[in-house]
Amino acid sequence: MTIRQLPQDVVDKIKSSVNITSLNGVACGLLANSLDAGAFKINISIDYGRGNCTVEDDGSGIPPDEFKDAGGLGKLHHTSKFPSRSSIHGKHGNFLASLATLSLLSITSHHQSRISHNSITIHNSKVLARHLPSPPELRLVSFDHGTRVTVRDLFGSMPVRVKQRASLTERPALDKEWSKLVREVLAMLLAWPSGVHVLLKNTAAQRELRFRPSDKTDVVYKTSRLLVQASLADSSDVDCWVPISASCGSVSVKGCICTNPVATRRSQYISLGIHPVMNEFGTDVLYEEINRVFNNSSFGVVDGDENKRPEDSPKLEGFSNKELRSRKALERWPMFYLKITIPDFDDVDGPDRLESQGQTLSAILDLLKATCYGFLKKHHFRPRKVRLSPDESVFSTSRTLSKSRKPSKKPSTSSSSSSRAGSATPMSRADSPFHGWHRVKIGTGTQLGVNSKMNDVQTKLREQTPTRPLIGEGGKLLRKPFDEPSPEPEEIPTSKSSTTATEDGPRPSANGDTATSSQPRKRKRSQWLQEIIDSWENPVFENVQAAIPSIDSTDLPPAAGLSHNGERSNHANIIFDAGSMSLSSRISRQALIEATVISQVDRKFILVKLPLKDAAPGKQSSALVMLDQHAVDERCRLEDLMADYFIWDESTKQILPATEALERPLVFEVPLEEYSLLDQHRDRFATWGIVYQTPTPRSSKPRKVVVTALPPSIMERCRLEPRLLIELLRTEVWRSVDEGIPLSQPPNSDRDKSWVSRFHGCPRGILEMLHSRACRSAIMFNDVLTVEECKQLISRLSRCVFPFQCAHGRPSMVPLVDLGAGAKFGGWQEAEKQDKVKWKSWIEES
Repeated sequence: MTIRQLPQDVVDKIKSSVNITSLNGVACGLLANSLDAGAFKINISIDYGRGNCTVEDDGSGIPPDEFKDAGGLGKLHHTSKFPSRSSIHGKHGNFLASLATLSLLSITSHHQSRISHNSITIHNSKVLARHLPSPPELRLVSFDHGTRVTVRDLFGSMPVRVKQRASLTERPALDKEWSKLVREVLAMLLAWPSGVHVLLKNTAAQRELRFRPSDKTDVVYKTSRLLVQASLADSSDVDCWVPISASCGSVSVKGCICTNPVATRRSQYISLGIHPVMNEFGTDVLYEEINRVFNNSSFGVVDGDENKRPEDSPKLEGFSNKELRSRKALERWPMFYLKITIPDFDDVDGPDRLESQGQTLSAILDLLKATCYGFLKKHHFRPRKVRLSPDESVFSTSRTLSKSRKPSKKPSTSSSSSSRAGSATPMSRADSPFHGWHRVKIGTGTQLGVNSKMNDVQTKLREQTPTRPLIGEGGKLLRKPFDEPSPEPEEIPTSKSSTTATEDGPRPSANGDTATSSQPRKRKRSQWLQEIIDSWENPVFENVQAAIPSIDSTDLPPAAGLSHNGERSNHANIIFDAGSMSLSSRISRQALIEATVISQVDRKFILVKLPLKDAAPGKQSSALVMLDQHAVDERCRLEDLMADYFIWDESTKQILPATEALERPLVFEVPLEEYSLLDQHRDRFATWGIVYQTPTPRSSKPRKVVVTALPPSIMERCRLEPRLLIELLRTEVWRSVDEGIPLSQPPNSDRDKSWVSRFHGCPRGILEMLHSRACRSAIMFNDVLTVEECKQLISRLSRCVFPFQCAHGRPSMVPLVDLGAGAKFGGWQEAEKQDKVKWKSWIEES
């Protein structure tokens, strides 16, 4: 088959599909055109099911000449925004041309200095009609001048996209797209310097949202007002916004941050100039660095825990810092808007463009981290020190905030060669490859010997010789950047005794002379620093728990197994061969059924002997295993709770969660945004046994959620601590919104499936309460157990699905000794008695 070129219409469609990816992208692109035209009022109407979008504004309008055949309207790479400027959005001239390739595009405009209305209709890059002037039915009605762009049947020529567009008619997908559009429009309005009135309308769902500008140009008032109008912030948070401003070099940041945390990251916005930087997938590097600084502080800590530190509680000694760390509530994320300004920098629509344009991304990241650190420090949120980028950046004097290096009062000394090199001429200093280094290690110098004096003379001679430039024209290297070091004489080998004798005294030099040196003083580490180092836990690479020491017969010295007469004792061989702590086989669940309980140990553990799997044919291998009695009982109780969570309903022939009605329903007041989210996920929570109602209130009353039934396994805990229940609901709905993952529903048709498969996608809060109940009701340490009770506990454990770990995922048992094939517990004592009898008989005979 021959290779042929694609038809031009196919090529245009492929190029256009790269620029136009969604209906929301079309609406935002048309909004950017309206903003560039100086519009003050913009109306956006959208229909996701049909792929329609209409944007009408009161901008300056399009001149009539652009609608003619010789005009550039709708043509590829034709734009009125060239040369590009930092105050406008577009400059490539491919948006309208790409849009005309993938849809039925109609443009009607009335220029502010002209009388006539003009229109054009394009479909699949072909002009269907030109109206100069437009008929009365196509003229603008809402505004005296401006432009109306109508998009119909977007992606209609692509069957796959048409099929995908049909799924947007369902409410969950429709709400997701609408929420995404609101955030994208809000980001553009925050970055735009002037106030604009925008009306968003979803024709299919009958939803409407208005962004009304304010008379104030203050960034704090503008940001808080727009976020409240978008239902992304509460009106009570208006007074909690704090303006911030920072700059370093040519990079500046200006914006505002709210001191009240929220439960979602959707109220975070950053822009590079007028171009918003979206964090759609939650992986943008700018947002990640800011959130990391806030997470490493007390911002969002629950009430009562802000001033509590681990060292303030001496009774909690023995717990790790992770266990004693202050608990953060669901509202842990900051709300902010930050505008990054870089002068003379065009085409900035994302941080990935910075490196390609020659601007280092680390400079912006360092400035953002320093700004957030200063905000947290000022408002007493106890931020952790911020480490800046190790590369050369705008911060060249210090790499760590919260610590400033004090100048040393003690004059630093070094070798004479380095001191003279520091007084070199400016030419040699500029040619040095180390020019620009801002950190130099300084150590205590030693007194000069013969070699150092010779090096001093050579250094003086090198400094007196004229130096040539390092690099010539065309980048050619003219000389070596470093002088070749002079060969040093070999050191005289000294014996071990002489080395020990001269350790504290004068040390012999290489040429036989002695050079006196000052004994370095050992600095005593401060107690405060030592406590910090001892209590610090590496958040990335945690220290591995020390392994249990084991004895291996292959590593023993020859005398380890010798008897009193110098001969090797077979009994010693048996001891060390059988005492190896590495198991040669595996412990199975069947082994728990055949386990032999020996005794309870220290009222904390249960010592059992278990048969091992995959032993040699004809031989039985076993091992001694220590079980944690609390972890074992905790695992058994957890699986009992999970097995009883679902029941079989004979009337519906389905697996349903076991629920129990509350005598007094639990009532919670929630904000409007959370009320709509909880109402949307009401049926999904009911499949997990949490039944609640969302009654429609009057406009003046707050929104309420009424919980009427709960699963019996968590009902008592939720009744005593209602805060856990509402946090469970709020956490799940916000996680579904932020991560874009819908709540899972358990399978309800297959009766034969185990409970393990039904808990796939279970809300995290339900699992945590089940784990907590199993832990609190389980056997504790210091509880005395009889041998019969230990046997019953091991028997229950053998019926568990996951018998080798507790409810929290930690191991429930530890193997101690592999007894080997054919070994029996107590055999060592019998062999020892036989050896004693033989020894006594030998004494009597002699």
